[in-house]
Amino acid sequence: MFCTNCGKQVADTATQCPYCNEPLEAKAAPAAPAAPAAPVQSTPTRPVGLTKKDFFKQCFSQKGTVIGAAVLCYVSAVVTFGSSFISGAGAWALIDVAVLLGLGLAVHLARSRVCAIALTCYGLYNVIFMLITTGMIGGWLVLVAGVLAIIGTFAFAKQWKAYQTETAAGN
Repeated sequence: MFCTNCGKQVADTATQCPYCNEPLEAKAAPAAPAAPAAPVQSTPTRPVGLTKKDFFKQCFSQKGTVIGAAVLCYVSAVVTFGSSFISGAGAWALIDVAVLLGLGLAVHLARSRVCAIALTCYGLYNVIFMLITTGMIGGWLVLVAGVLAIIGTFAFAKQWKAYQTETAAGN
């Protein structure tokens, strides 16, 4: 037998551990197996009749992925806008800012899978363009935002479809 407190082996007849003075529990007879529980009818755990917006707020498990992708877009847009004044890029940089803000808002507010894919393609284009023109990897934050957007928006679409199927079956 072993002491439940210190883990050392003690004599089977001992009532107290000689090492830590912990009282030892007597071996109880094995309990009879419990009767199987009666089957419980499952009910949907999610509220019925939610809109997409309410479903996103209340039930979607990967909110942080979608919101994180949008925040990365917003940060990239701010950095691009700020650097356009420093470098004197002018109107061309503002187009980049508008594209980033538009795609970020579409991913954030509409959970658009098309915009998530477009954002990833735009980020990939930015990385390749920066690699060719400067010889350094740049614009990778947009690519990361695009990948996060794809993960989040596709997960949202899958969970939303499962919710609709679940609540339609419950009616």
